[in-house]
Order: sequence, then structure tokens, then C-alpha cells
Amino acid sequence: MSTPRILFTTAAVVAAVATLFSLKGCDSGPTKTWTGPVDGEKAFTHAKAMVGFGPRPSGSPALQKNVDYIRAELKKLELELNVQEFTDDEFAPGVTFRNLWTVIPGTDPKNRTMVVCAHYDTKKTSGHADPKQNFHFVGAMDGAGGSGLLLELARILKDRKNKPNIWLVWFDGEESIPFKWDDDRALFGSRKFAEKMSDEKVLPKSLVLFDLIGAKDWKVDRDLHSTKDMNKIFEAAGEKMGQKERMFQFFQRDLVDDHRPFGKKGVRVIDLIDFRWRTQFDRRQHRDTRTPAEDEYVRWWHTPEDDIHNMSALSLDFFGNLFMTALPELEKKFYN
Repeated sequence: MSTPRILFTTAAVVAAVATLFSLKGCDSGPTKTWTGPVDGEKAFTHAKAMVGFGPRPSGSPALQKNVDYIRAELKKLELELNVQEFTDDEFAPGVTFRNLWTVIPGTDPKNRTMVVCAHYDTKKTSGHADPKQNFHFVGAMDGAGGSGLLLELARILKDRKNKPNIWLVWFDGEESIPFKWDDDRALFGSRKFAEKMSDEKVLPKSLVLFDLIGAKDWKVDRDLHSTKDMNKIFEAAGEKMGQKERMFQFFQRDLVDDHRPFGKKGVRVIDLIDFRWRTQFDRRQHRDTRTPAEDEYVRWWHTPEDDIHNMSALSLDFFGNLFMTALPELEKKFYN
């Protein structure tokens, strides 16, 4: 995911300060204010297993272990894992990418689809010329969180009477191969998969992307490339769950992420992401708009701190049940 353009307003800064204490209890962590079928502990168990494979950049043996794990877990659910294998000799010579997906059939007579997705590769943090770019990186939030949650959603959705055909997709090659973002050498999987679905005339009516999820002090940031009606549905879902203060409260950003190739093809998309105040460079870049809130967030993005000790099962529970709360409205709006 590239470093995005940031649009700050006075209202956004005020909102950040106003919600600081509601998000950050002094003596206790966040409180569960919702019910729902998704079990965050189960999603956390999957994420922990993936983190246990170590660094998982595209083409690595560790990432293949992740593939095998997803296949085995889907088999327990009597779901089939499909693999799209491809290479890119121009921008990623020597790397074999593997997109993964499973299809949960729906009841829609028009056979329309919904994609729910995450990337499962981790940032390559070895072999770079700059020693600062080489470190042990296991991507708990940045790869494992969304990937583990998809497996838990598979458990829930396979027995639900879903209207659309729901494709659960794990993208490979989201991360930029150079340490600094390179548009040509990132989003390999989502670009390839969007082309595949377009060619096969099964482009989804809607797409939900999970990225950078699972932090203990979670929030959901507003992405300007997400479709407005999708944002409204999920904002209402968060409010219904009693978590309005975590939904789109701080700022707006343009995010280059795995939803973009689909958005460019006219698909309604949303990027459910927790990115602002997670980076090491935020404090340096935005001194003029700095608020007390930003000092409260762990800056784990692309650092060794993106590990399981900074992840929360409750956070994964929230994101999973946020989707399940929004799902009936998605079906009503886009699949009637």
C-alpha cells in the first residue's frame, strides 16, 4: 500500500482530540458492545498460525506454508481452495505469485458475486542495499489479520443463505517489491485477479477489502477511493454495533490498495483499513496538524512491532462482525 495523499480539515483534527479518550481507556482496553456470529478468537488463532511461519514475502517457502494452511482449514469446512498462479518477468523476475480463493454459492438467480478479500503476503525486508530496510518482519496486522479473518468468515458464511456468490480471496503480491513503494511493482495479485474476473464476466457488484486490521487500539480510516454508498453502509453498521467513534472519525485519505484495480473497473469497493498514525514518518510529516491522539497509537507499520503481541482477538471480532452487520444491507442495496 502506497503512502497516500492526506486531506486534513479543522473538523478532522477536533474529532481526533474529542475521540481520544473514548478510544483509549486509561485502565482497561476496549469493551465489546456488539453481538455477532464471528468469533475473534478463532480468527486470532488463524492469524497467529500464519505469523508463526515467519516472514512471508511473495515466492517464499514460508508463504507456501501459508497456502497449505489455508487449504487445510478450508478442507475442514468442505470448501475448495482455488489457485491462480502467475509470473511477471518484467517487474518481478523469478517470483511466482499465487492468488487464492474459495467460492460460497449464493441464491441469486442472476448469479451475481461479492468479493471479500485481504492480502496474505508480507513486506520483503531482506536483501535491500539499505541496512535499515532489512529486519525480521512477520506482518501480524499487515497480512495475517485479514487473512485469518477470511477463514473465520468462511466458517460463518458457508452455512448462511447468502444472496450473492461470495468469493473469499487472498491476494498475493500486494506489497511493493522495492522497500519504497513502486506502483509498477506492487498490487500484482489484485490487478491480475480483477483482469481474470473481468475476462470471465464475473466482476463483483461489490468488494470488501480488509487491510492492516487487528491492532488492539483499532479504528477504521476513511478512504477516498472507496465508494460513498459502501462507506455509508459500514458507517451505519459500526454505529449499530455501538462503535460509532471508531468509524471514519479522524481524516480522509487516498489509498492505493488492493481495492483499486476493481474500483477502476466500476466495482463498488470499500477498504476497511487502520493506517493513520501507524507509520514511523507520520510525526515528521504532519507536525502542523499533530494532535494528542496520534501519540497514543502504536507505530507498527513495516516495522518489527507488527507482531502478534500488538494484535487483539477483540479487534478481529469487531471487523468480522462489522462485515456481518453490513452484509444484509449490502445484499439489499446491490443484489435485489
